[in-house]
Amino acid sequence: MTKEMIEENKNVIIIGIGILVIVGTLFFVSFGDTSEGVTRLFSATEVSPEGTFSVSYNVVLDSGQRYYLLEDQVPDGFEILDCVHSPNNKIKIFDIETAQSRVLNCAIKASSTPGTYTFSGEYSFEGLENPVTIE
Repeated sequence: MTKEMIEENKNVIIIGIGILVIVGTLFFVSFGDTSEGVTRLFSATEVSPEGTFSVSYNVVLDSGQRYYLLEDQVPDGFEILDCVHSPNNKIKIFDIETAQSRVLNCAIKASSTPGTYTFSGEYSFEGLENPVTIE
């Protein structure tokens, strides 16, 4: 092999490894952690006063689980626009018959008062002894 051929082969190997890393990263990002639980994702980290945004809940159940309950407290001054909720500004989602892994989306209107706000919630699945905090 000539020096040029060796250099060319190194480039191919480096590019090939780079592609494997990218494909592996995309696979992990696409499917993430598949253990049971609920994760919360906001469509934006900053919203203007009275702006709208969405909150998504990724519910991952183990096979055989028949129900789950999710409760998330929306900060005072916020309004739930499109989601199952109760009068005390709490998102309540439950499935007791056809429970399956899914992503649930809720539309929220932010408070008219600028500030930093926190959602706080818990979920429970069949077989869990105590509710778990939504991350």
